[in-house]
Amino acid sequence: MSTEHNSIYVASLYDYNAGILHGVWIDFDTCLNVDEVWEAIHAMLAASPTAKREGAPAEEWAIHDYEGFGGIKVSENETISTLWQAHELLSDLDDPEAFIDYLGTQGQVSLSEVTESNIEAFQDAYRGWYRSKEEFTEELIEELGLLSNVDELLSRYFDYEAFAHDLFMSDYYMSENGYVFSSY
Repeated sequence: MSTEHNSIYVASLYDYNAGILHGVWIDFDTCLNVDEVWEAIHAMLAASPTAKREGAPAEEWAIHDYEGFGGIKVSENETISTLWQAHELLSDLDDPEAFIDYLGTQGQVSLSEVTESNIEAFQDAYRGWYRSKEEFTEELIEELGLLSNVDELLSRYFDYEAFAHDLFMSDYYMSENGYVFSSY
């Protein structure tokens, strides 16, 4: 489970346009469901100083800041339902950064891509974090026992670097951050 908190700062645009900073941080981890996020937004709008002074309700809001969400950029107009879905799915992951890297290797880094099907594809492809392709290859060879029946003297001559090169030509790929994924 991720320890990263997903939160947004929602501001009243009525107040913002009047030169007043009025808003609220909403921590999704303290909300039971998406309705509680909406309640916090409506409560913030109801407490608008400009609306109280002008006698007109504050109705428009925007996201002016955020934290979490795996580092994916949150736009000021992001829908609350998309944010809530992303929050739920990312919160269940052990390594959300690896998932975000996976999305990046697929060319799709946006909150709308945080879906169950993309998480399932990630979980099928994810092999872990490694310092190098050779480190992954050594672990894979040991795990599969590929050299277990080879005399120790001969196994010293095995070229892990060349084998890693071949593996990463088609079967695996490594993100810039060291996460390894299978290509199949």
